[in-house]
Amino acid sequence: MNIRFSGLLLLICLGLLPVVLPRVQAQVRLVEVASGFSAPLYATDAPDDPSRLYVLEQGSSGTARIKAIHRPTGTIITVLTLTGLYTGGERGLLGLAFHPDFAINRYCYLYTSVPRQGSTGNHDSLIRRFTFTNPEWIEPGSARTVLRFSQDFSNHNGGWMDFGPDGYLYIATGDGGS
Repeated sequence: MNIRFSGLLLLICLGLLPVVLPRVQAQVRLVEVASGFSAPLYATDAPDDPSRLYVLEQGSSGTARIKAIHRPTGTIITVLTLTGLYTGGERGLLGLAFHPDFAINRYCYLYTSVPRQGSTGNHDSLIRRFTFTNPEWIEPGSARTVLRFSQDFSNHNGGWMDFGPDGYLYIATGDGGS
């Protein structure tokens, strides 16, 4: 590489020499696939079944739902109803993650806000594992607590969850609020 070429490369990398690239016009179109949700927060599909989109309804009055949209037909089915949650603001049903071996074990994990044990006014974040009995039903009685921790305020509670390439479940818990 000669000096002139490396100097030109440096100018391009530093953004000092404009580089003209052809413009590409992206065609974006919005298509409504379903409606009628109450406080939808997150949508994802199971690793083994792209025909259903699972939508989390954050919830109100202590109740939240997971609904499945059957993509070919647009039919909406309630897959799980959760009660006894601490809802409102940045609380309620906040996250869903499918186990990497979901096709075999049928496990999903939910991040919810629940009343704090032994006190009032605050809440706990609760991570639970549930089992799908079929693509349209999560067995409520299959809940197993994985993690429970205190949240002192009603905001900044996180909620995103997913499995990393290492197979570990990662949870965004927020910064504690206020």
